Amino acid sequence: MQNDPAFSRTDVEIVSQESLLSSYLIVEKLDIKFKLFGGGWSQVFTRERMRRENAVAVLLYHVASDQVVLVEQLRMGVLELPGKSPWIIEPVAGIIEAGDSPEKTAHKEALEEAGCTLTKLIPIGTYIVSPGISTELTLVFCGLIDQLPLDHSNYGLQAEGEDIRLHVMSSAAAFSLLRPDNPMSASATILLQWLQLNRNKLQ
Repeated sequence: MQNDPAFSRTDVEIVSQESLLSSYLIVEKLDIKFKLFGGGWSQVFTRERMRRENAVAVLLYHVASDQVVLVEQLRMGVLELPGKSPWIIEPVAGIIEAGDSPEKTAHKEALEEAGCTLTKLIPIGTYIVSPGISTELTLVFCGLIDQLPLDHSNYGLQAEGEDIRLHVMSSAAAFSLLRPDNPMSASATILLQWLQLNRNKLQ
């Protein structure tokens, strides 16, 4: 089709590969060359790549009261963003562990991070977190719940350094977070915009 990419994986050659870091993150240095749109091959370029497991993000939605449940926690990527608190409000999310399906992970994270049991899981899509540097994909879902959490603090796994506070709010209040002066995670933006478009279908 006309909109398909011109090249495939076979049109990139990894000349050399080196591990720079293997900890919570895996960082690699790759020397690569690739086919050019104008013909021929590029020179060899050095690129760094962060290897990460795939993840899920779940927007928890209580249809009867038209409320959503979001989580607040410290995020290191926002630590130095001027004028922005490093505690951000976003959907429940987590890494898909080996042997687990995205759906199993969604149910597990909803319970661990928000104390919520999902009654229905609606797949929304998949996005590439940062295609220039990372291998991570995030699968996004809307998770329907039939009971809102009463306690809004002390969620997450202490062993993983998680300290989570819940925000239970109307869909209108959640949509108000989508404004130019409030940078949000991609999962929050995608899922709240999806709910804006599909909320009436869920009622």
